[in-house]
Amino acid sequence: MTQEKLGEAAGVTDAYVSEIERGNANPTLAAMQKLAEGLQAGIAVLADFKDHEISVEEIRERLICAIRKANARTVKDPHSLIKKAFP
Repeated sequence: MTQEKLGEAAGVTDAYVSEIERGNANPTLAAMQKLAEGLQAGIAVLADFKDHEISVEEIRERLICAIRKANARTVKDPHSLIKKAFP
């Protein structure tokens, strides 16, 4: 799938998709959800999970735990939260 087609399917620009791919943008969880929906996949495929059989409930619990432990700066950086939730 091209960046343009993914952007259209996810409701974001192809430039934003490109920025994310190059590591120049940190998408919000909402943007990650849109991208996953554009790919017709679950949000877990967008992260490097060691256990691909992880449940949505486990993802939610890990993220909530990471948010509760995070400082104000970390909360504003979804990439950092995900790295803390899934080391």
